[in-house]
Amino acid sequence: MSTVLSAHSITREVQTESGNLRILDDVSLSLKSGESLAIQGASGSGKSTLLGVLAGLDLPESGKVFVNGVDITRLGEDERANLRANSVGFVFQSFCLIEDLTALENVALPLELFGHQTPGETASDWLGRLGLADRKKHLPKQLSGGEQQRVALCRAFAVRPMLLFADEPTANLDTSTASAMLDQLFALQQELNTTMVIATHDSSLAERCDRILNLEGGRLVRDDTVEVAA
Repeated sequence: MSTVLSAHSITREVQTESGNLRILDDVSLSLKSGESLAIQGASGSGKSTLLGVLAGLDLPESGKVFVNGVDITRLGEDERANLRANSVGFVFQSFCLIEDLTALENVALPLELFGHQTPGETASDWLGRLGLADRKKHLPKQLSGGEQQRVALCRAFAVRPMLLFADEPTANLDTSTASAMLDQLFALQQELNTTMVIATHDSSLAERCDRILNLEGGRLVRDDTVEVAA
């Protein structure tokens, strides 16, 4: 399997009143095609920051990030945005749906930006696939939390991303809803052979991934391969 994502000696700092605060400290990792990785750690350990750097939403102070062989730390903001539009999907804790767009329009929008020939039809097919055919004309405020997250899954996977980043995707869902959503998430990830990185406090979610990476104070302290029962 080819390496899809790799980070080399990543350091990220923020300016505070008392000086520079190092959020990520010499973090390195690599992921192959179709692998899933959970990033765990206490609040403030750097999970979301690492996700943002790996996705090219933020740039590190030092180190390099390669996506499919391209060093994204050398790209401009527009170039990184174009790379994400063509190959990256996102699922967020707060769903991040556009409030004045319907479920169908929320899923169709990235397809339109990607230049897809039939964005509306494709978006409708994805919503139907995840059991939302009768909700596609609803606004986000008219949907339950579980339905909003399923719309977010449709939006993320409709572009058939090479990479998917998820930040605490179950945090706003009850246990039963979260379990059903995760079944759909991992089924789609495996079907499309998408490389997936998830930041989560949820141990049951982390254990479904191929690997678990633990951060402590911005440093990588453990990188475990999850053993799957026979």
